[in-house]
Amino acid sequence: MLSFLAILLCAVTLTAQQSPSEESVRSAADAKEQESKSLWEAKKFTEAVRLLESEEADPNVRRYSDLYMNALYNLACANALMGETEQAVGHLRKLLDLGFHNVSQIEKDTSFDSVRSDTRFLEVIAAMKAIPDFWNGPAWNTAFQPDLSENDKIVGLSRFWSEVKYNFAWFEHLPGDFDWDALYISYLPKVRTTRSTLEYYRVLQELCARLKDGHTNIYLPSALAKEARIKPPIETRFIEGRVLVSEVRNEELKRSGIAPGLEILAVEGIPVMQYGAERIAPYESASTEQDLNIRTYERDLLRGKEGTAIDLTLRAPDGRTFQRSLERKSGQSNSGGGPEQDFEFRMLPGNVAYVALNTFLTATVQQEFERHFEEIAKSSALILDVRKNGGGKDEYGTAILSHLIEEPVSANEWRSRQYVPAYRAWGRPEGWVVGTPMTQPNPEHHYRNPVVVLTSAHTYSAAENFAADFDIMKRGTIIGEPTGGSSGLPVSFPLPGGGFAQVCSKQDRYPDGRQFVGRGIQPQILVRPTVADFRAGRDTVLQKALEYLASAPTFRP
Repeated sequence: MLSFLAILLCAVTLTAQQSPSEESVRSAADAKEQESKSLWEAKKFTEAVRLLESEEADPNVRRYSDLYMNALYNLACANALMGETEQAVGHLRKLLDLGFHNVSQIEKDTSFDSVRSDTRFLEVIAAMKAIPDFWNGPAWNTAFQPDLSENDKIVGLSRFWSEVKYNFAWFEHLPGDFDWDALYISYLPKVRTTRSTLEYYRVLQELCARLKDGHTNIYLPSALAKEARIKPPIETRFIEGRVLVSEVRNEELKRSGIAPGLEILAVEGIPVMQYGAERIAPYESASTEQDLNIRTYERDLLRGKEGTAIDLTLRAPDGRTFQRSLERKSGQSNSGGGPEQDFEFRMLPGNVAYVALNTFLTATVQQEFERHFEEIAKSSALILDVRKNGGGKDEYGTAILSHLIEEPVSANEWRSRQYVPAYRAWGRPEGWVVGTPMTQPNPEHHYRNPVVVLTSAHTYSAAENFAADFDIMKRGTIIGEPTGGSSGLPVSFPLPGGGFAQVCSKQDRYPDGRQFVGRGIQPQILVRPTVADFRAGRDTVLQKALEYLASAPTFRP
């Protein structure tokens, strides 16, 4: 006779053989989610709901609480959109029973607009709000003070160390001798001796920068914005290793001769490259040189206290040099420029459709692309410009890419660390949760002509995932500069005094294992802006794209 242990082992073995792997379950769930979105966009609502119901009922999905909750949430959204209030609330109650209490997500989600006044919905929301936040309880909400207590400073440092220890996705990118615990210990005396909250946060930013990751950051309390984050009313660009004035947002400065195209040679009498490397870069979190240059010489170079002046040495295009002191002012008008539009569309010579997707923070880009699709479809070629896109939600970019394919295509893979306390007690190594999503084709609208995507170092986060997925599907050519080299899903949490931090919790990479975080997505045709073209108002990269399309054998204007 078999012993009880042998019988148990046999049962476990049979169960393991019968159950699909976690990776395959997650991959199938991602594919179904994308398929349901495509069906919804095609207004095949009944089919989409039926697919979501099968996902929610799948016993393999129910093995993983995050997948099951995601299926329930999507089904609640679909029910609400179809006016099925009772079903929508029923699925929200199931989420509540599982401990889901992300009320802010529900409040922002327009899918629930039709049920917001329903008493049953309001009861569920009230119950969710009553659940204590295990991770970010009220104890962390220390009020701002000009100089936090020593205890508060140590608490903030300790929390940041702990969140990085358990959540940070990219320790593998750091040198082999990198010791996060030793760094934490070495920074204890540093935070103790800070003399203000601003100085304390600068020390935290310096520590954070040691992780060299663009999605891992320390953010100052809003109360310190005017102490450290105010710029003169100009913008700068880093081109060919030089810092140029790119925009002037003050009429008085314009009249005084401050104009786009001027080169900044020195800041406070220090050569600009030295000033940036010594005064700015040590506090900047970036995984690539191109991202560090943007943060140092474009975003933060001139920041400081409101009302203070910063001395610049400038050189005009004709070689003339002069000095100017610029006051840091908040609330400047946008004269001479303005906020970027989320979406831009125009037809270029040769019947080329140009579409700028400047953000994935809102659904505007997807909605506008689909609104203009009939015009775009008549073009001989399409240029998708994500050079100014700093990211947002992947789903908006994926929806646009779905118009370029006719069969499902692998998307970039994601991985996140999997910490199981019992495994640690047994001496087992930490594992990974892996997702292998697919990009599903739009069921009704396809664009079949040549496509080019334009990228730059400003292309970041979800925009990099967009560029990676475009690269994976072999649908066209990427032209421009390497992207910023940072993507991932950050965990956010408060710090003492009203600031907060984010820690990257997710790796993104090509399905074959190639990495772009820490490197940037490499264009097939490398083209960089030049100082001469910038001053002349020429778009170096766009011009190259038009030249490339004109010579492409499949291009028929």
